[in-house]
Amino acid sequence: MKKLVLDKTAFVRHPVLPELKRKLNSEGYQIVDAAFAPEGETILDGSASEGAKTPTKSPVKTAKPNEIPGAAADALALAGGNFMAFKSAAKKILSDALPGTKDEIIAALKAYDGGADGTPTPIPEAWEAMTDDELVELAGKLAGEPVNAGSEGSPADKARSIIQATVDDRASRA
Repeated sequence: MKKLVLDKTAFVRHPVLPELKRKLNSEGYQIVDAAFAPEGETILDGSASEGAKTPTKSPVKTAKPNEIPGAAADALALAGGNFMAFKSAAKKILSDALPGTKDEIIAALKAYDGGADGTPTPIPEAWEAMTDDELVELAGKLAGEPVNAGSEGSPADKARSIIQATVDDRASRA
């Protein structure tokens, strides 16, 4: 059997139909998720039938590491798509302070940008002694949206996690 050499790259929206994958691979294309396509790159629709593959130009801007404030905004723009692409872009900005869940990452990126007016929300040194309601209110300001209970516990637990991630992030940049 002849060995395939995949020396070209095709950016394809996932999921990819098996017949399209076979066709692209037989033509020497390595398939990469469209979420990783550089701006302006041609993107194929992986779920389209064989005759309906209409290439489009990528409107997606990729995140540029350590470009503030734009990098956090670019990473946030990826939040609705492929989680691993989003997490990778966020890690370039937040480095070791990257939180564990998507909601916490979004909150940390919003806090990194400093909120709507560009100034960071102040966090009291004794924030750990605040009441649950105060913690939820502060985390909501940091996240730019109300903090609700999630799979990881109560709103107060989620708020503590958001605040701690923000504190750690700010300390790492200081």
